[in-house]
Amino acid sequence: MSTSLSLLLLLTIFAVAQAALQIPLHGKNSLYENDLKIRGVNLGGWLVLEPWITPSLFKQFEGLPPDQQAVDEWTFCDLLPDAESQLQQHWATWVTYDELKTLADSDITHLRIPVGYWILSIDPSEPWVSGGWPYLVNVVDWAGSLGLKVIIDLHGAPGSQNGFDNSGRRGGVYWAYNQTFINRTVDVIKQIADFFDTPQYRDVVVGIELVNEPRWDIPLNIVQDYYFSGYNAIRTSPQDSMWDMSVVIHDSFRFYDWWGFMQPPNYQNVILDTHIYSVFDENLLTKSYDQHLDWACSFKDSIRNSNYNLWTVVGEWCIAVTDCTQWLNGFGVGARYDGTMDGYPYIGSCVGDTDINNSTTFNPEYKAFLNEFFEYSHDAFSAGSGWFFWNFKAEASPQWSYLDGLAQGWIPKDLDSITRSCDSRKK
Repeated sequence: MSTSLSLLLLLTIFAVAQAALQIPLHGKNSLYENDLKIRGVNLGGWLVLEPWITPSLFKQFEGLPPDQQAVDEWTFCDLLPDAESQLQQHWATWVTYDELKTLADSDITHLRIPVGYWILSIDPSEPWVSGGWPYLVNVVDWAGSLGLKVIIDLHGAPGSQNGFDNSGRRGGVYWAYNQTFINRTVDVIKQIADFFDTPQYRDVVVGIELVNEPRWDIPLNIVQDYYFSGYNAIRTSPQDSMWDMSVVIHDSFRFYDWWGFMQPPNYQNVILDTHIYSVFDENLLTKSYDQHLDWACSFKDSIRNSNYNLWTVVGEWCIAVTDCTQWLNGFGVGARYDGTMDGYPYIGSCVGDTDINNSTTFNPEYKAFLNEFFEYSHDAFSAGSGWFFWNFKAEASPQWSYLDGLAQGWIPKDLDSITRSCDSRKK
């Protein structure tokens, strides 16, 4: 028997065994609706600030001495006397009902909503501004009225799980090495589960992601131990049963290290989240349009195979092919693509790259490529349990904005109309 045939047989046997043990995704309160896969967007830059998504909030710090510049939400809250009023205004306006309706009317089925631990837990020594929770609940209510499902994603953990600004605090990674931080995180997860895993919200909030993007060099056993604790916190929610709330775990940038983890029958409705971007690797930045399409399609088989192990979603992806967006790599940090980021050689110009009104950059060929890149990525990532595009919008980065893509036409409003298939690209 050939090696490929043997592997196919093993995967088939595994899939049949798992189907008999794990609650199917198209079952009660599942990630699926009528056997359709997730087609979701992230509501990023809202309850966890990221300078590149909303540069209007961070331009006030340009030109100031470094110790007076906010680079993340922690320093934004710490440095601004009126941080609370600015954040209240932002929370009230960044996500609108009409935008969610546009998404729902364009075949989007799910929202992934990033939150920081500080939405429910602030230590007196921390500068965070409280008050985001009622805005979250309001948007969940909107989602429910529109038939959208929600996954609450813990994007920022105490001490930071990755040192990225999108964790709320740029710099060191302390979360994994401080048991108090981990215990606080588990407590926040339990509070979220206790609130949303109730009859009022159970058909809307279908999952909780235990933590976003724990850094790749944190010992895997620490990440896994936390996942066990987070899973138990959700499953011991007073209203929970073995299938009511999906538990989403990020792959910690180690996609192939989760085979056999959290398997049924002891663990039910566990989702593996992986993130796929081409803009943070200088080798990928040099690819041609055609090579980018092949690159997107190259994930299809591995995502399909992973889905036999744990339901697998691509929780973040976009159709940008450069990192030219201002502050994408951090406030005050340049881009790899044009060599303005320290240590990277020049590849090409960033002039006009994010200006949707620049007809030289956003010419018919480029717009056609964006459409192809979206559609082939959609096909590849749908080989698993679905996807969440990052982001639903951005102030100055159309390649990262689902709403801009809909308005400009490179993202189709009818996702079922997509006919491009990665299988047709195979040589």
